[in-house]
Amino acid sequence: MKILVIADVHANLAALEAVLDCEASWDEVLFLGDAVVSGPQPEEVVSLIMRLDATAIIGNHDREALEVDPKADGEDPHLEWLRWTKNTLSAESAAWLDGLPTTLGIVRDGLSMRLVHGVVPAGHGRRVWPDSPDAAFECLTRGDERTVFFAHSHVQFETVKGARTFHNPGSVGQPRLSRPAACYTVILDGRAEMRAVPYDVERTCRAMDSMPLPRGFVEEWKSAYRRGVCPERYAIRDFAPLVAAGYR
Repeated sequence: MKILVIADVHANLAALEAVLDCEASWDEVLFLGDAVVSGPQPEEVVSLIMRLDATAIIGNHDREALEVDPKADGEDPHLEWLRWTKNTLSAESAAWLDGLPTTLGIVRDGLSMRLVHGVVPAGHGRRVWPDSPDAAFECLTRGDERTVFFAHSHVQFETVKGARTFHNPGSVGQPRLSRPAACYTVILDGRAEMRAVPYDVERTCRAMDSMPLPRGFVEEWKSAYRRGVCPERYAIRDFAPLVAAGYR
């Protein structure tokens, strides 16, 4: 059995299609959340994931887009992006996202898995990285499953903590470690293999040009896509140690 594990597409259709083109055949898709926000094609991405009949959970940005007031005033370009995303989604796509669970426990090919998006409390850093303390990983556990698939930090890695294996497939649509590629994982006969594929970054940048957002903000994001990084305005963490360690 071949399973694709994808996460953090963030409305980047070109990146998602690159993964699907590379993996021409599979039996199931697992989606770990964040289909939308911080990308130019939310409706197209959600519609495609729906057509894949993916086993899916909701991400924090998906929920954020669903809950934002579409008529609220404000000059924060990120809030503008949220409102635009909500207004762009079809009723069917919004309902699908809204109906997704926050976590799932599943068994495939004898592999017992817990699917979570990966948001942890602020006291544990909000995201789980390869260099996070063990206590942060414990926040991802929800049941007795020995393998936890999670996302949210956009860094592709696997680590073992005690009796559990924690696996992050990386981000399809928004890499942050200076490698502009779509990251994902393939589970083949119960074994997980991390993969990445180049995608047409300029196609995503052209789609960004059509968005009703401040030009400076759009150009900042286009530069981030081209470099495979997170825009500096978000100040998530110092990514240099992870880049130096060879993560993607």
